Amino acid sequence: ALLLGRQDALDRLVDGLEGRGTLPLASYDGEGEDERWGSGAVDSPDDPIAWFQLAKVYEKLDLRHISDLHTIDNAIAAYRRVLELDPRHHLTEFWLGQALYHRGDLDGATRAFERLLEANPSFRIARFHLGVLYARRGNRARAEEEFARVLEESPEDAAARFYVSGTPTG
Repeated sequence: ALLLGRQDALDRLVDGLEGRGTLPLASYDGEGEDERWGSGAVDSPDDPIAWFQLAKVYEKLDLRHISDLHTIDNAIAAYRRVLELDPRHHLTEFWLGQALYHRGDLDGATRAFERLLEANPSFRIARFHLGVLYARRGNRARAEEEFARVLEESPEDAAARFYVSGTPTG
């Protein structure tokens, strides 16, 4: 069952994407974000901001303590739509990788983080997640390489140090 108000928020997002109105959007602060990804309203069905917001709603609705809707595939499709509309929005590639990981698609998640790091090599949290993916997939050498790069940028990163010292695989 949905928590009170969640279905209304989803309906408002979908209505905005289908051109039946405007939708106030919450501010999103993210690494490497530009100002136009802050507050605003849905201008058209091809508005990448609205698709990003919809993806985040679908992702939240997939959490077991919020609903039983199993909407992660919808979130992934919405993130992909954002990237079709605005391929430069690197934060979307990060969240796509997270959603694919959540769904269990380790190959897809790895590709998403690799694309992100190709476009934005200093996105340290994505590099960390890529290291975790390599470790989970049994590629210890690549995992250690990624964690070492994280530690070059941020020597105090305890999680990366932990992985370098033992590189868990599960």
